[in-house]
Amino acid sequence: MAGLTAEQRKKRKKRKKILKIAIPVGILVILAGLVVGIQIVNRYNEKLEQEKLAAQTTAAPKGTELVKLTADDLEEIIIISADNPTGEEKTFKRVGEDRTWVWAPNEKLVLGRTLINGLVTNIAGLSSIDTISDDKSGNSEVYGLKNPAHIVRFTTTEGNTYEVRVGSKSPSGDYYFMAIQGDEHIYMMSSTLYSYIKRDVADYIAVDPFPELSADQMDRLEIQKRGETESIVGVYSPKELLQVDRMALSLWYFPSSISGRYDSMDYEKGNSLNEALMGLSFSGCVRAMPSDADLEAFGLKDPAAQIKITYKVYGTEVGEDGELSYEREEIELLVGNEVEINSMNYYYAQVSGHTPVIKILKSGGLDFLMNSFVKENMMNLLPCQISISCVDRITVAMGGKKYDFEIKRETTTDENGKETTTERFYGDGKEFDDSSFRAFYTVLVSLSANQYLAPEKVKKDADVILDYEFFTNYDEDETKHIRLLAYDDNFCQLEINGEILYLVDRSQRVKIESDINTVFSALE
Repeated sequence: MAGLTAEQRKKRKKRKKILKIAIPVGILVILAGLVVGIQIVNRYNEKLEQEKLAAQTTAAPKGTELVKLTADDLEEIIIISADNPTGEEKTFKRVGEDRTWVWAPNEKLVLGRTLINGLVTNIAGLSSIDTISDDKSGNSEVYGLKNPAHIVRFTTTEGNTYEVRVGSKSPSGDYYFMAIQGDEHIYMMSSTLYSYIKRDVADYIAVDPFPELSADQMDRLEIQKRGETESIVGVYSPKELLQVDRMALSLWYFPSSISGRYDSMDYEKGNSLNEALMGLSFSGCVRAMPSDADLEAFGLKDPAAQIKITYKVYGTEVGEDGELSYEREEIELLVGNEVEINSMNYYYAQVSGHTPVIKILKSGGLDFLMNSFVKENMMNLLPCQISISCVDRITVAMGGKKYDFEIKRETTTDENGKETTTERFYGDGKEFDDSSFRAFYTVLVSLSANQYLAPEKVKKDADVILDYEFFTNYDEDETKHIRLLAYDDNFCQLEINGEILYLVDRSQRVKIESDINTVFSALE
């Protein structure tokens, strides 16, 4: 230490102190690295062994016939049961002379052929599974068979019952390990069979298709929506309603609150309604036997809507009226919550009288019924139109003046038997020429509404602006009574046969008053 300054001796002492600490730390780091390295090597070797096992399995000889069935012996399997993700019992069996597959807890629920046939076919195919181990007890935990993901049981007509325990996936990902009760071997089963086993019971339930309807089968539609006090009712019966609405411009009608009256639906929107009803289709079962909690979750405890559709099913016999005979049938849907499944939008639903919860594609027509079918949106806004050939008399009153107009018709037959009808037009006994009267008549029937007027918005006891009435030549008691009443500075109320239904723009009032005053002046 001689010759070193005090400062140098101090630094040397400090270095020795650091070395005493660093060496043990370094040793610990090296040891930790060795442990990690050993773990990596072990995992690598484990994976290598698994891959070797998978390769050996693929090349291994076939196992013995496990079930002693082939794909040609599908009829031998009569009962199949498996666990189910939703907790519902998943037991299927054959019933009846036609040996139909049904769900055991509710034999009214028939299974769809595609899935159950696929399941049975793959079960029968167990005879071709490869053997990978003769030591099930020693390897059951390794292959996921100690606590299996799925257990499948099935019974044959001879009374033999088999239990298949499905374990984990093979390293290659192409197979699943499995064991059969009473057999000491471990086998491999195809992922195809697994895909059938893991399906929910609802996937297997066959849903009766929605009736395929055509326009001439439409009869009646009633929708009660949540929160609405009254149902929306539509009637499709052009022939029966022809005596009520001579316009024949509508396919659908709304029964009015006044007995014997119908409000016509817009023709184009009626066509859209037809397309919506014809586009309905069921998209499969969601829950076979829902609990109260399920119904609550699906929005069916308090449905968003109840949709009742009545339609005609035609027979083959022709009646005395020359028309095909038919019977009326009905289907009622309870519609619940909207849901998105695999980027598609559906509504949960139930068919009245049927237990399963189903789903219906929103875009197939149900969206129109749920959101667009509102009376205010569907009404015909040309309510006054009526053919002149249907009218015998018109009475018009406005501004203290009242006139009666009459149409007289005379039919002649020529030597060839051809009939010709001549019309003559009179106002308070004074004859009008054809063009003048038709122009006047057009004013009365061309009045178009701006919007449907909800009953709670009607202003009662309003002043009458214009009052006119059509008397038809079909029935002397049948009339169409129209009145224009005051509402506000921009609109007038339009009343048809005693019920105020519409609002019309004030500009139409100004025009119709001007045209009618011209006719009145000609009569004075």
